[in-house]
Amino acid sequence: MKDVKDHDFIIGPNVIDHEDFKFISACEVFKPLLYGAIIQTLAYKLAKDQGRDLVAKHDKFLMQSYFITHGK
Repeated sequence: MKDVKDHDFIIGPNVIDHEDFKFISACEVFKPLLYGAIIQTLAYKLAKDQGRDLVAKHDKFLMQSYFITHGK
């Protein structure tokens, strides 16, 4: 996808350019947990950069209305 859209980045041992994050897991057993931590960190940083208030109270009504309308 990076070759097609030219604005993605790769996380892992096989990178394409300097914008990618070369990551080699030291432990194969915990590899999924390590990648999960990277993704959570990126999600936090993207939300913060986009101006989302990360300490604001969560509005569960909107989420519940979505599940109610799509559950039928």
